[in-house]
Amino acid sequence: MPGKGWTFCVGTVGVTTTFLVDQPRFSGESIALPPDPANQNGFRIASGATIGQKQIVVLQARGPDLSNPSSQNQDQTIRWQAYFYGDSGLGDSAIGRPATNARAVSVWPVLGEEGELDLAETRIAICGESFECRLPNSQFTNGPNGMGGRMKFSGPGPFATNFPRGLPSGFIAVYRGNGTHLWTHHFFFEDLAITPGAPEGACAITDVSIRVEEVDGQMRDVVTYCGISSFGLRSNETTALTPLKPFDVTATTQVDGTNDNGLGQWDGIVGRISNAHSPNPVQGTATIKEFHSVVGGREQDGLWGIAEMPENRFVVVGSTATMRGTNPAISNFAFPFTNGGPPGVSGGGSWPSVTHCVATMLVFDASNTRNTSSNDLILEDAVSVGTAGFLDPQETIVAAAVARDVHVAYDSFSGNGIFHRIAVVGSTNDNLLFNSTSPILLPTTAFSGVNDGFLITAIDKLLPGPLFVASTFQGGAGDSGWCGVASWNEFRDHITVLGWTEESQNNQDLEAVSMFVDTPSVSGTPSTPSNALLRLRRATVPTPALEIPAAMGQFVATSPPSPAVTDWDEFGLRSPAGGGITMDERGRLNLVGSTDPGNPPVASAFPVVGGPLARTWLSGVDAVRVVPTMLPHLVGRTDRSGEQTHLMGTIPSAPAGRTGSTTPTCALLPFGRQLDGSGTVPPLHRMLIDWEGLHPFASPVDPQTQQQVSKHSLLVDRPPASWQWVGTVVQFGVPTAPPAAPAVLPSGIENWVPSGVALPILFAGGQLSSRIPLILPPAPSGGLTFSAQVVSASLTSFACTSDVFAATPAIVFSYQ
Repeated sequence: MPGKGWTFCVGTVGVTTTFLVDQPRFSGESIALPPDPANQNGFRIASGATIGQKQIVVLQARGPDLSNPSSQNQDQTIRWQAYFYGDSGLGDSAIGRPATNARAVSVWPVLGEEGELDLAETRIAICGESFECRLPNSQFTNGPNGMGGRMKFSGPGPFATNFPRGLPSGFIAVYRGNGTHLWTHHFFFEDLAITPGAPEGACAITDVSIRVEEVDGQMRDVVTYCGISSFGLRSNETTALTPLKPFDVTATTQVDGTNDNGLGQWDGIVGRISNAHSPNPVQGTATIKEFHSVVGGREQDGLWGIAEMPENRFVVVGSTATMRGTNPAISNFAFPFTNGGPPGVSGGGSWPSVTHCVATMLVFDASNTRNTSSNDLILEDAVSVGTAGFLDPQETIVAAAVARDVHVAYDSFSGNGIFHRIAVVGSTNDNLLFNSTSPILLPTTAFSGVNDGFLITAIDKLLPGPLFVASTFQGGAGDSGWCGVASWNEFRDHITVLGWTEESQNNQDLEAVSMFVDTPSVSGTPSTPSNALLRLRRATVPTPALEIPAAMGQFVATSPPSPAVTDWDEFGLRSPAGGGITMDERGRLNLVGSTDPGNPPVASAFPVVGGPLARTWLSGVDAVRVVPTMLPHLVGRTDRSGEQTHLMGTIPSAPAGRTGSTTPTCALLPFGRQLDGSGTVPPLHRMLIDWEGLHPFASPVDPQTQQQVSKHSLLVDRPPASWQWVGTVVQFGVPTAPPAAPAVLPSGIENWVPSGVALPILFAGGQLSSRIPLILPPAPSGGLTFSAQVVSASLTSFACTSDVFAATPAIVFSYQ
């Protein structure tokens, strides 16, 4: 969250005790228990138990020191954290300790009267899967023997034998911003008619998006979700997985959102639930299911990432694939592609009969699902990315691609109207992946290694279907992949991705990459945007330890608890879990995952920095959180991102009440472009001034012309389309203005370069971002330091200043 910098993370941990007398702690801090376990005092696993740990969920909030309002929260201190787990009502036996796993977190921030984050009104949704039958305050009330949902835990003896860890079912849990648990929703069929040991189902909710909005005159917490399920459908039961207002299609396909594709095979699911927006916990039984659809075809299908769009639409990504072996439950219904399905990589048949594993992207319209009539969800588009068939003549390596996460940049493509840019990441072994798109795309980085990450962007609604416009592979030697994609909601041309790489001689490492969508004009000359994905910066954590981004727990829905539940074929692409990355308003990234130093641990474990509150590795697999600024050496900004100490001094801190960032601050919305029904657009977008090129150095001389050649540029993310021009001011030395702080001009902007020299005005026209090439002179002894700031003008004045000017942070760079 902007301003004081709240960060919310969710993960999975194995513990031996949450017993209150044992004073449960996590990361060295106290932690709250769930509000409604069967044992209000927590649990303790006896020494020597067959299953020595219980896998549970942690929701953690890091934020400012509430007792010190001026705190800038440089250390990201833990302010509260809570465990989430259930209780199957069977005490300390093996079956009494089933696991819970977290997959995603979504936050809807609300501003308080004093400009702070209103913790009571802010809402947090987490999701995943649980092997429990009873979760805190879910829609299932307690039954016999303290049971909640899945009654089979108290059923015949063979159940405990066949499923000693329980069975996985999806969940969504909603909290206030202060950590108060409000309600839970549980996703499964009770399956009372199925004999224990017969084919069973599994489910997980893989991603969520929460918002607070008025529905029929009442404020409600609304959660849109996607997930996976192998339950099929039930004719004798009606529960959270029963389709409600399932999707219709806008094109002729073989399947809609109510097709039962068989018990024991995987389908994707999408839906929306809501409950009253209340300061106090509300009844889980009061949750309203607004819609729910089955998304899949004849074999292995799943959805891993979701992003909401204005006009009550949303996009989900995942995969559809051929299952291994023979499954009698396979139906005749193919995946509901509206683009005809994937092309073949070689001869030997056509989709869907040919062996395949391809990425999927679907766009839904939910605008009519709240009508009193039975208006259904609408599937607008469902497109494939990837080719079908085998990569080798022996027909042993399937061409495979899985989409793991999706992000939407609002109003990021301007033509005859306003369109949104959809960004999708995943992994593939298919070097012809982008030959399958329309139009065929040339990636900016070539395929490399055995498996590779991919990023592809599409423009929504420019044509009847999404128009793919740019693509890139991750590149680099060894096995690699991308699992998360994000950007700040006001940065139109910046995209960041998270994944892993085995490029170095170390074990698998975390990798984050910042991308720039190539739209800019150059030196005032308008250009036709290429929309290519340019790689700005790459951040890796090269350690001998094994590092996994967006890591999950040991027990998950896609790993079979017994032969009676179908496992998930990963096709050699690693876990399909997605996410694990966010970008803040200063361009910094937050990355989460895990590290495993091994047993015995490697000599150099995960590097830990960040001051006295940084927590070093203790033992076993540990969660990690990394915050890179994505700027090179000796480049920093006045918003406190990047390096602050330079060859000619230190960047001064912004004065009280100022941020050193985009100004005038009065024209900024606190949380940027939040999705809502009104489509509210901020009067002023935050403007990210970024660095293109390697670390700073003197511009080289072209031997032919004897002129210096620019190797570095400043990039300014585009202002709104209504803006008129962008100008640049460059100053020698660090930002300074007596007394070593910016002057605040009458227009409300911070002037960090009072002795600067203006470069020629760049007529960007508001449609394009700005690229400002730099010619850097040779440095004298002791080096050089420069500061630059960009000023923009709007066609209309800001209501809060009656002026038209806005300014970026100043960017500072040094070299010798």
